[in-house]
Amino acid sequence: MKTIPTLLKDHLLDLVFPRTCPICGKIVLYLSSLACPTCYHKVQFVQKPTCVQCGKAIAFERQALCFSCQKQQHYYEKGISLLIYTEMMKNSIARFKYQGKQEYARWYAEEWIKHYFHLLLQYGIQAFLPVPLHPHKYKIRGFNQSESISHELSMLSKIPTYSQFLFRKQNTTPQKNLNPSQRKENLAEAFSVAKLPSSLHTIALVDDIYTTGSTVNACSLVLKKAGIQNIYVISICIGQDY
Repeated sequence: MKTIPTLLKDHLLDLVFPRTCPICGKIVLYLSSLACPTCYHKVQFVQKPTCVQCGKAIAFERQALCFSCQKQQHYYEKGISLLIYTEMMKNSIARFKYQGKQEYARWYAEEWIKHYFHLLLQYGIQAFLPVPLHPHKYKIRGFNQSESISHELSMLSKIPTYSQFLFRKQNTTPQKNLNPSQRKENLAEAFSVAKLPSSLHTIALVDDIYTTGSTVNACSLVLKKAGIQNIYVISICIGQDY
């Protein structure tokens, strides 16, 4: 629980550097939550039934796998995502990535931990590895959104983030502009892995959005080849299968 001096400090900081809601982007007064209550009740958290592979919401539980996962081989064990990628969250992620709203990462991570911290313990996650950006794109954007989320997850869970092992060696075409087969080809040789600690065998791969899974699948393949045994995919937003 915050002390009175800490609360006063937070109020003063809000007056000087007003926070904006990570969902709607409007200025909010100091609240216990980082998001305004109206927006919070509008976002759609992922609910069961979900695909047993990627975690995408599906129409029927007996379906087990979403249509996308039925068509491709996977190199990761399971995906866990927080929110449905609605128009509201599309705008939120766009401000986060392209307008420098790095503070949004805190809310994304807090909500993910609130819902899924028990899975980190259940799966025995030893470290978070953020999906990397190519250096050219990093220079333009100024930060890696997946790394920002990963560091916030680390602060909340006490599980370390390792950003020094997974690299993007090719500045590939944006995935959103490609069809599924083009996405797979686009990423075939995009990633590389530095020598990993021999004790590291179970990790969580962190990304902001899960669409077809081509990016995390390509990352997972090179990580498996490098010796990682178990890979779980953490994302903030994911699409639906219906």
